Amino acid sequence: MHPDLTLFVSIAAGGGLGAMARAALSSWIARRMHLAWGTLAVNLSGSAMLGLAFGMLLARSDGAPLSAIAAGTPPVLAVFTLGILGGYTTVSTLALQTLTLWQAGDRRAACANALGSAVSGPVVAGLGVVLGAWLLSPAVWGG
Repeated sequence: MHPDLTLFVSIAAGGGLGAMARAALSSWIARRMHLAWGTLAVNLSGSAMLGLAFGMLLARSDGAPLSAIAAGTPPVLAVFTLGILGGYTTVSTLALQTLTLWQAGDRRAACANALGSAVSGPVVAGLGVVLGAWLLSPAVWGG
């Protein structure tokens, strides 16, 4: 199989795994709390994992910008970030659940759902970048 096709199929398979993980976690939380909390938990944990992965790459990049790091993502990381995390987090679920809450008259939950992901997601991703870079720094491991 051609290497590009192998990567494409691997990313697609990762997307399926990520979608299954999203459905499991989101529905588990929604059964115990509120519909919106499941999506928020998925979006924030996905943002943190993505930030962590790129932070680890950043630690090995000699200060290259994140855009350059993303362009040169190794295949295994592409499967994780584009496939698994791409299938795991989803804006469409966030949008539909926010609309559902709004139409049901739960305006406060709708706003919290939309703003919670839009504001907290980048913050958590940034914390993940810092943590990932820190985890691979020589100071952490005494190197």
